[in-house]
Amino acid sequence: MAKHVKFSSKFDKNKKNKRVAIVSSSIFSGLSDSQMSTKKRLELESKRRRINAREASSLLTGKINPSSWSLAARTR
Repeated sequence: MAKHVKFSSKFDKNKKNKRVAIVSSSIFSGLSDSQMSTKKRLELESKRRRINAREASSLLTGKINPSSWSLAARTR
């Protein structure tokens, strides 16, 4: 039944216009796309380097608490 439903052309046009507006009005308007992608890539690479996989895994599985939680527990 659902495959027989047709959306109105206004709906498609509105959807496309909204998508174009979102893409064209970038939050980071001061930087070009290539500069942004390079900056974003470098930022992500630096974050990856700082993450210790074993500690992150232990933290996510609940084996250890973040240091801020440990400090709060000690001061109580």
